[in-house]
Order: sequence, then C-alpha cells, then structure tokens
Amino acid sequence: MDSKALEHLLDDDKFDITRVAQYVTRLPLTNANRERLWMILLGLVPSPSVLQKNSLQTACPKMGYIFNQRRRLTWTLERGLLICGVLKPDYSRATTLVLMYLLFNGKLKSSTEDILQTEEARNLLAIAQVLAVEGRFTFDFSILTGFLKFVRNLQISENSIRESVKVHLNNSEDSDLLRHLTTTGVLSMIPIDKWLKTWFAGFIHETAIIAIWDRLLGTNPERLMLCTCVKFITTKKDEIMKENKPQIIQKILEKPLNEKESESLVEEVVDTYLAF
Repeated sequence: MDSKALEHLLDDDKFDITRVAQYVTRLPLTNANRERLWMILLGLVPSPSVLQKNSLQTACPKMGYIFNQRRRLTWTLERGLLICGVLKPDYSRATTLVLMYLLFNGKLKSSTEDILQTEEARNLLAIAQVLAVEGRFTFDFSILTGFLKFVRNLQISENSIRESVKVHLNNSEDSDLLRHLTTTGVLSMIPIDKWLKTWFAGFIHETAIIAIWDRLLGTNPERLMLCTCVKFITTKKDEIMKENKPQIIQKILEKPLNEKESESLVEEVVDTYLAF
C-alpha cells in the first residue's frame, strides 16, 4: 500500500481503527509510517486527521502542544535522574528509558545498580532496547509507556499457548520433536513464560523483532505469539534433537538468536501467521 492509500486509510471521515490494525497486520512498515501508526494504535494521539500531513511535530497547533508536553515530560524525567545522580554518562538510551519509566511510576527507590538487577528492570531493558534502536522512534519514551500499557491489557494465556504448541507440533512434520521434548521431560519446561514477559525481546534480535511487534498491535495477537513460539522452537530443532539432558535443552531454548537467524525466523513467523 503506497503513501496515498495510507492517507486515504487515515482520512478522518472514513477512519476505522480496525482497518489500521489490519494494515499493520498484513503490510511491512517503514520507520516513518511505524511511529505514525503505533501512536494511533497505542492511543497516544487523539485523532488520525491531524497526522495526515507534515511531520508528527508540526501537524497542527493542537498536536504541537501534545508533542511539546511529551517532550517536556521526557526532559523533566531525564533532568531528575541527572540531578539525583542516577543517570550516568555511559548509560545506553535503553537503560535511560528504563530508569525514566521506573521514576515515572514511583519505583525508583533503591540504588541504580540494585534496581537494574531486578527481573522487572531486566525485562523492561530488553523491551527498551528494541524501541531505542537509532532512527526507529522520535518519541521513544511515549512509545515505551504506551506499548507496555497495551501489552499488559492483552488477554493472552500462557497455558493456552503451551497447549496449542503441543497440538501444532503433533500435527506437523515436527512430531518427532514433540516426542523428544516429551521423552526428555522438557515439554513442561519450555520457557514460554519468559518469552511472553518480554514479547521475545532479548530472544529475537532487536533489528528483526519489530516486524513481529508491528503485528502484535494488529489483529489476533495470541495467534501471532503462538506462531512465534512454534517457530522459535523448531528453529532450534537440530540442536535440541542432539541433546537428552533437560537442563541443556532448556538453555538452548533460552539462548538468543543472532541477527541473521532472527531475520529468517521473523519472515517465517509472518508468513505462517498470515496464512494461518
């Protein structure tokens, strides 16, 4: 879909949020369109009509005010972290975003070193590293807060995903993998809980996983996560089939994919998801 078709989709007189969700589900996004559409789907902008022309910052005076307020909040939080001596010059943008988020939510109560070692902070950091990729988002803190609120409201059942993974593997050419996982006792140990806590951030490379997250904001996110879980497991099939020790197999399933592996996996996930 070209830019003119996208403008037509976002036309205020015909605007339908369902159509926008279908758009991000079925079509790849450029960085420019991604921020625009994410902010609509995450509820960070009040109306699509103000985004039809020009940049996000200059679409209209009302929108300019909204973005100035977002920019001011970001500046205030960063300034607060600096004054408190929490923010260090060598911290990455992702770490800064995590500290800003914790401060904003009243959770920055212990030393920086201690807080960053908590499970919540580690999971947040994995997510923030995806959103903080250079050139991806201008309003990265707003996107982070909106994304976290969005995924918290998703009704995705870990148990349902786990059972569906079994069914899918059993009904595919990977039934031998299912038998091996069952025989070794690993089936119940597949780290689906860890994958879903970060939406696969930290497991799939940050340059590739954004294409999955685009569709997470679209339609049927549980089906998307099922496809991702299955493909992540089958991608490691050769390694898994060589091992019989549960602890080693579990480590294989928790090992992150490199960039090339991630790009290949994401392509397969998207194809499977759209064909489901």
